[in-house]
Parts: sequence; C-alpha cells; structure tokens
Amino acid sequence: MNEKTTQKPLFTSTKCDHSGLIHRRHQSTSRRGGDNFLTACLLLIFCVSPLASASSVTWQPLDTIVEAATGAVIDAFQGQTDDYDVEVREPDSRLRLKQCAAPLKAELLSQIRGQQRISIQVRCDDSPGWKIYVQAQVRQYTDVVVVNRSLPRGHVLQSTDLEKRRQSLSGLAGGFVDDVALLVGRKLLRTVSTGSVLRPNDVRAMPAIKRGQILSIVAKDASIHIKMSGTAMSDGVVGQRIMVKNLSSGRIIEGVVRDQTTVEVP
Repeated sequence: MNEKTTQKPLFTSTKCDHSGLIHRRHQSTSRRGGDNFLTACLLLIFCVSPLASASSVTWQPLDTIVEAATGAVIDAFQGQTDDYDVEVREPDSRLRLKQCAAPLKAELLSQIRGQQRISIQVRCDDSPGWKIYVQAQVRQYTDVVVVNRSLPRGHVLQSTDLEKRRQSLSGLAGGFVDDVALLVGRKLLRTVSTGSVLRPNDVRAMPAIKRGQILSIVAKDASIHIKMSGTAMSDGVVGQRIMVKNLSSGRIIEGVVRDQTTVEVP
C-alpha cells in the first residue's frame, strides 16, 4: 500500500496593497527548507522598498512656480514702466511635480497690452523635466488729463479746468492726453462730466490767428532778429504753418504760428 506524501508549500507569495497590509497565498510542492527566507526577501523587495522610495521624493514648492512666473512679467516691463501690478494664480495645491535641480525658467506666451490675463509657461529643464502653464492678471497705469468739473460742449479749456490722475490703461482704448498744456485753449466738442478722461478727438484747437488779422512777422537766428508787420492769409492754430503777407514788400511767405500775434519765418 502506497504511503501518501504530504506536500508543503514551496513559497508564500506576498503582495502589498495601498494600506500596507500583506496578503499571502500558498502554492503546494514537495520542496522544503529555505522557503521562509525567500519569502522574507521578496517581502523586503516588493513591499518595503517602494514605500521607502516614495517617501523620499521631494516635490517642487508651488510658491517657487509663482515666483518664476512673476519674474518673467517683471523682466518684460524692464525699461518700459514701473507703474504696474501683476497677480499670478497659484497652481492647484494637489499638483505634484518633482523638485527641479536647475533654476526654473518662465516665458510669457503673449505680449502685454494694458490690462489683460496672460499665460506663462514655467518649466524645469532637468532630464526628464516638466512644464506647467499658469495664468496671471496684469494691470498697467499711467497719468492722464481729466476735467475737474462738468463742462459743456464748446467750452474753451483753461488750466483751472484740468488735472492729472493715475488711471488703468484698460479703460483708455480711445486714447488719452498726458500733458495739460496740450489742451489749454482748445474747444470741447462734447459735454463732459467730472473726472472724464479727455481724448485727442474730444477737443479742437482754437485758431490763435484768424484770416485777415494784422500780425507780427518775426525772422531770427543766432545773430539777428527782424520784426515786420504782416497779414494772415488763413486761420492758424499754434504750431501750424500758414501763409502771411509782408505789408512792406507785398511778398507772401510761409511761417509758423507762435502765439495770437506772432508768426515766425525761417
């Protein structure tokens, strides 16, 4: 009568789940000895090592990504203006990127115009590296001329009507004037309310000299200064070139209107 031989497990295979629990299943064989040692080695290799490795990974701090993106905006404004602000949206707090050994690099994906939302690429040039895109809100400011009280259409502007204020460029698509002197003496083409930004097409220059007006014609250089009487052949605003007639010689010459009584010839 044959005697039955009891088979013992060759090894106990072990696996780990995410909770760290160990699960075993048995396979039958007639081999003996050394099995427990093999099982222990497999346990160390497949369970302990991955956990230890994962815990040693260092993630890139998210504030360094924001800092790199902000730096790219600052570089874009270098030499242009100091009057702006930028707000970079921080990446999702759940984001996990391996910490970069090299300094992060950032690049704007579009030019900055006034106030707008722009995209910035931040990347790690390690091998292998990574890249991420973040959003930023940029606002630029400048000083513009506004009226300090409500004024009717047809009003001739005086310096006391005007002042300068800091304004975001986002609301200046129609243009603006940044020098009070450029508006003094000009006539409003529309009614404006207190605080309104004046645009170049809101005003029209008033003629400093009118056609037929008697005026002074001045010719001068470093060594001579000649003044004579003349007549304006047309209306002219300050800085405009008009034709004038010399009353002494009858000659018609061209000059530049300097004020309400003077035309200067080269």
